[in-house]
Amino acid sequence: KMKPKTGFVSLAERIAGAVASGTFFYSFEFSPARDPKPEELQERIRRMSELHPLWIDITWGFGDIGSRSIEAARVVQKHLGLPVLLHLICTDMTKSDIDAALDAAVLAGVRALLVLRGYTQAGYSKWQPCDDGLNHADELCAYIRRRHGTHFCLGVAGFPDTHPESRANLNERASIWEREEDVRRLKGKVDAGAEFIVCQFCFDVATWRDFLKRCRDAGIWVPILPGVQPLSEYASARLLASAWSVKIPRALATRLREFEQASDVTGAFDFSCEFVAALSDSFLRGGTASNEGSGLHFFVYDAEREVRAVIALLEERYGWRQGCKPPAKRSALCQQVRKDDDNSKNVCDSGAPFRD
Repeated sequence: KMKPKTGFVSLAERIAGAVASGTFFYSFEFSPARDPKPEELQERIRRMSELHPLWIDITWGFGDIGSRSIEAARVVQKHLGLPVLLHLICTDMTKSDIDAALDAAVLAGVRALLVLRGYTQAGYSKWQPCDDGLNHADELCAYIRRRHGTHFCLGVAGFPDTHPESRANLNERASIWEREEDVRRLKGKVDAGAEFIVCQFCFDVATWRDFLKRCRDAGIWVPILPGVQPLSEYASARLLASAWSVKIPRALATRLREFEQASDVTGAFDFSCEFVAALSDSFLRGGTASNEGSGLHFFVYDAEREVRAVIALLEERYGWRQGCKPPAKRSALCQQVRKDDDNSKNVCDSGAPFRD
């Protein structure tokens, strides 16, 4: 007897299925720009694939990095059998460049794209448009849908702490309309064809829950996944705060600074992994309680050791096992950290540089 053909399951369908099942899942993000040698990136991804992520996320970049990203996606799908979510950006890309990238992605077997406007170019304070290009992620979503229909499933980015260029970041007395600008823009991306949202990292549970509520109130009903950034150095905390307008809780910043001053690398690593694991547990429990699912998106890059440690803590301390239903045990550590945080007061204001 002939076996029935198995239909293709898109990444968007896989995510929706994982959310509906309530089981714990995660994804890993890597950057070819941070691994100049393709074989080193491929080996890093191979090692992390042993943890069975739902998909592998590969960033885009300037110059020849885009072609390296497509090749990495091809290799991962062919040799590891994992779905790849390939980034595609508007920055310095004409429509002809975008068409060429999309055609190359098709040939490489890519079926999922994370659609982004892209970083501000080096040497500029504001993002610079490209002649005969596209200016926003919603425009790129619509463009891909016109050119390729439903061949690609599309994801987009969300910003719980607001986008770095949001008007709310530039004005401490921003109006409600200005503060809701990010959510309105996110709704526009979904209306243009996005099927799920992968969020920028966030270090505060209340900020995440408020963002999620505002998205749902605005009529955004696609899956929304929290981003998780391992953090083990005070210098990294400073950089993240200034570059991405991400609020770093005072308790976390203070402890990392103490470890740095004491040259205690091991202490910083252990504390930060425990903090991120507790934060992740709170994200997951909130998602489970509100039927938002139990998924996390890890920004791995060169923090393989940190991500492994966080995942191990999630299992050993909190009972979260990949592919399994949520544990019954409740988390207390993250709540205690927030109590110690002077009512969650942060060391940086929206859009302001990190302050010692």
